[in-house]
Amino acid sequence: MLKQIRRKIYNSSKIIGDRFGFDLPYYVENGFWLSLSKIIELAFGVAISVFFARFTTLEIYGQYNLLISILAILSILSAPGLSVSALRAVAKGNHGVYKKAVNLRFIWSLTGIPLLLLIGLLYFYFDSKAMSYSILASALLFPLFYSVSSWPIIFQGKEKFNKFSKFEVIRVILSSSLIIGVIYLGVESIFPVFITYLIVNSALNFIFYFLSLKEIENDKIDNVWKSSGYKLTFLKFISLAYDYIDKLIIGFFLGPEKLAVYAIAVGISSYLRQINGIATRVIMPKLFKISKNYFKDIFKKLLAIFSLSSVLVSILMFFILPFLITFLYSNKYFESIFYAQLYLITIPFYSISTIYQLGMIYLEEETDLSKIKIFSIIINLILYFILIPYFELVGAIVASVIYFLILDIIFVFKFKKIYKYKLSNK
Repeated sequence: MLKQIRRKIYNSSKIIGDRFGFDLPYYVENGFWLSLSKIIELAFGVAISVFFARFTTLEIYGQYNLLISILAILSILSAPGLSVSALRAVAKGNHGVYKKAVNLRFIWSLTGIPLLLLIGLLYFYFDSKAMSYSILASALLFPLFYSVSSWPIIFQGKEKFNKFSKFEVIRVILSSSLIIGVIYLGVESIFPVFITYLIVNSALNFIFYFLSLKEIENDKIDNVWKSSGYKLTFLKFISLAYDYIDKLIIGFFLGPEKLAVYAIAVGISSYLRQINGIATRVIMPKLFKISKNYFKDIFKKLLAIFSLSSVLVSILMFFILPFLITFLYSNKYFESIFYAQLYLITIPFYSISTIYQLGMIYLEEETDLSKIKIFSIIINLILYFILIPYFELVGAIVASVIYFLILDIIFVFKFKKIYKYKLSNK
């Protein structure tokens, strides 16, 4: 049955793709596997938030989001841009970069241990023992947690999305089920939930990394992967700053209860952005292989598709959210509905910026891309610190909208200049 459905979808996409001169079957076939894994991941992600909402307090769920945010921000110490650079290298046949990137990320991750220990001790000093124990535990697992999480690189680079998706589904189901089980059994602090999250994901990522080594076919490397990886790490930090610094500020200054309300509100849009990421991961290996002349047409089509679809989805979700949030999270999170609807404004802007970032990476313009995003995130952070204390959660959302608006405007003008120089004058 599953094969028949895939075949029908494939045939239909081929007809549409041939009509518009677009290799749609490639994206549909590979997107099928990524969509399957992402749908399962999103479903379990929603399930975890539902169990938190219905079986714990706002404070515990807020603490969980605060811990995730602290860990995510500090993940920059593991040089995550090396994984993006390695993906590009593997897609071009340089498989030797993969292990080097993982090993280098592990070494960099060691720098996170003392910082997490310090933060954990500070929480202990201010009599927040559950938070303190959780952060101290994350310090011990930090190097393993992030370095071996690079295992998808080899599968995505070789366009083996079915294998990647199967491993990802196993990871999500096992880790999420155990976390949900711990919540369901009843918890009075965040520590047992968070330690489960850390141990299970670290162990599974290590296993999948070990299995992924069988996919390496050569020891070839390129000369720019490391320098490019460090540049891309700056970009990753900017992305992480946008995704998590608002939660850190809200958690620290407004408290974990307000953070819980905010997390539910922005979580809906976060799930939509992750769906957007499915297409991005499918596009990247294919995009890095095409010629610069052909890239011109592909870029325009991708930009139009992503922009239009994101607008339509945002409009649809605006009317669905009031029923969705109360159904999933109960009236305890009724306050989240307004903020969730307001935050949908960011979705189209995010989609546009995603395509422009792919284009800049394709053209190997990481330096200019870094400058653009650094400037934009500085504006965003300034707005967070100004607006959140006065307007609380509305201020955080307005700051995000302004951030993406500025980012997209700069992208349009800067990319047009680079585009003309590198493509039209080739």
